[in-house]
Amino acid sequence: MRVKISEEGSNQPSYSTWDKINNGVPQRSVLGPLLFLIYVNDLPRTVNEKTVPILFADDTSIIVKSSKLKDFQNNMTMTFNCVNKWFKVNLLSINVDKTHCLQFKTKNKPTCNINIVCNDNLVTALPKIKFLGIYIQDSINWSRHIDYITPKLSSACYARRSIKPVMSLNTLKTIYYSCCNAIISYG
Repeated sequence: MRVKISEEGSNQPSYSTWDKINNGVPQRSVLGPLLFLIYVNDLPRTVNEKTVPILFADDTSIIVKSSKLKDFQNNMTMTFNCVNKWFKVNLLSINVDKTHCLQFKTKNKPTCNINIVCNDNLVTALPKIKFLGIYIQDSINWSRHIDYITPKLSSACYARRSIKPVMSLNTLKTIYYSCCNAIISYG
């Protein structure tokens, strides 16, 4: 493999030296995302039927649920061990710094201590997580997400108000649906 560099206004591109790639593909390659999706396609089958794996691009989330604390702990441990084993077999590694646990709590049932260990590191339990652009809190409360989208909505409303005198109603509706309504309805 080698890199081609084309400078604007130049008819002659520059090339790096040839180098062998043993595994993987170069960053920003066209094939990278497609090959990655094919590569991780069987990951959801490694977890048991009591979990719900969610794959989106290169993010993997797994929902584990149980009404009994002991079953929950066992399912979490077993699921994490299966996923960790799949990663190792497929020559991948889990980024422990980006691996977190969110345990939902209610007023009637407080959280319990769950210790999940990955490569001798404790997986961090967080009170809130940003999941595909939506803030989810352990208290099943949307206040953090509302705080996140309020400035976006404020900016979109200001921009819409500023152009209102010079735009037609149809154009303003289009702007509303593409800017304001998209923020409100996502998630």
